[in-house]
Amino acid sequence: MAKKNNRKRSTGWAHTKKYPHKNHPAYFRKTGQDDVEYITFTHSEKVDFDKDNKRKPIEKHDVVKTRKLKVNIDKTEENKGEYSHVVPRVYEGKRSALGVGTSKYKLAEEDKPTVDDIFKNGKRYKVPRTGNKPKNKKPRK
Repeated sequence: MAKKNNRKRSTGWAHTKKYPHKNHPAYFRKTGQDDVEYITFTHSEKVDFDKDNKRKPIEKHDVVKTRKLKVNIDKTEENKGEYSHVVPRVYEGKRSALGVGTSKYKLAEEDKPTVDDIFKNGKRYKVPRTGNKPKNKKPRK
């Protein structure tokens, strides 16, 4: 029987669950036991984080210009010819904010300085905690 590989990874890839945008690739780095910081990737040059918020006027929307990478992070056939863009924001939160890890993506060597620069200088945002909310318990009689 083969030995399982349970190595704890300090960096890796996963898909976002909900925040900041659902089901996008994210590159994370562990900062503590269950704490991570991560950046997200997309294929568009601009990201509107408030596109579903109908109450905000259009000019007040949180639109972010992304940075284009030299090599696409997704090497599958369906995404050939497309370019990956990285959102220049660092999100800090629990590992549970991201989904199960994946090995589908790979960062090219020439794009690592761009990502390192974002981790070092990018604006940081706290990820709202999901789950683990205390249940409304009824007192015993």
